[in-house]
Amino acid sequence: MSARRMLTGTFLGLGALLMTTSALAPAAVAAPVPVTALNCDGNTYKCAANLQYGDGKWIADWSVNVYHQG
Repeated sequence: MSARRMLTGTFLGLGALLMTTSALAPAAVAAPVPVTALNCDGNTYKCAANLQYGDGKWIADWSVNVYHQG
C-alpha cells in the first residue's frame, strides 16, 4: 500500500465523516472527544479512531465508497 493511497483514504474518510455529522439534526453542544489513534486503510478506504472517552475502549469507524463516474 502506498503512502499516497493511505493519505487519500484518510482524507476521504474524514471528509465523509464531516459531511455525515453536518447533515444530522443539531444536537446539544458537547465537548470534543480526543482521538488517541487513527488508522486508515488506503486499499479499502476504511478508517478507525480510538477515542479517549469513558473507559477508553470506544472506537469510531467509517468507510467510504470511491468511484469514478463516467
